Amino acid sequence: WIHCLWFKYAWGANFGQVREFFIQKARLKLNLLSFRCIHITDIGVGYISTMISLNALFLRWCSQIRDFGLQHLCSMRNLQVLSLAGCPLLTSSGLSSIIQLRHLQELELTNCAGASHELFSYLREHLPRCLIIE
Repeated sequence: WIHCLWFKYAWGANFGQVREFFIQKARLKLNLLSFRCIHITDIGVGYISTMISLNALFLRWCSQIRDFGLQHLCSMRNLQVLSLAGCPLLTSSGLSSIIQLRHLQELELTNCAGASHELFSYLREHLPRCLIIE
């Protein structure tokens, strides 16, 4: 079984090919998936959200992810660790929807332009068991 996949600086990555890999290998029970890539979009996040066995997802510096993509993530009920560090297009409104992920234990929002002190207070109030990294 593959438990962890890292895609770091995947500049030429074709997410359609990655998606096909997951479809063909449906037996994969990934626990952790990490991207640091400018090519991941809201559509790609939609595909990722179908991987219900994930409990850790790192989408660091994915500069094309918007609030719409976050809505897909809110269906990932097994997610315990989420990093959205450096995602510049996420707004405070979109980030506030993360409270739907009740099982989160760690949330990283460093260098997110949409993150504010008010948002961090709101998240801490609604996710009291979650370590929120500013």
